[in-house]
Amino acid sequence: MTFPPIPSFEGLHPIVVHFPIVLIIFAPIFLLFGLLFKKHLRSCILIAGISLSCGALGAFIAVETGEATAEFVERTEQIEALIDSHAEVAEQTFYTFVTLSVIFWILYFGANSLVAKISPTVWFSGLGVYSIVYIFGLFLLIQTAHQGGLLVHQHGVHAPMAETNLSNVSKEDD
Repeated sequence: MTFPPIPSFEGLHPIVVHFPIVLIIFAPIFLLFGLLFKKHLRSCILIAGISLSCGALGAFIAVETGEATAEFVERTEQIEALIDSHAEVAEQTFYTFVTLSVIFWILYFGANSLVAKISPTVWFSGLGVYSIVYIFGLFLLIQTAHQGGLLVHQHGVHAPMAETNLSNVSKEDD
């Protein structure tokens, strides 16, 4: 059995880019699950925070591999503009979710003392603002993914992949 070649750093972008998308989208779903099943609320909140934080870290890796991939792309004026826009929105997405992740953990570890010191109105208003920023971040994430999809599917832009030596692959491996 032959394994596919491991791509270089520049070729990792299409592999790593999907993980942060899923992790960031699923974080609030875990929160909703916890609200529906109160018995598991604390665990679901913790899983949501881990998912969000791993998504933010994955977004950093996606941005870095995307920048490396962009160095190898043959560019037209239209592709150049789309790559620039894609990179800018990707960075905004990353910073938004890093900020949301930091705020999440501050609230997670400081919730008991914060709730005791502020009124419920202020607490729920803060959670409302957090939710609105999260939804804004999801729109940025969707825009980033859409622009990446346009680059690949409409303009044929692909990351450089490791070369495969097909002479080593025998018919028995199929």
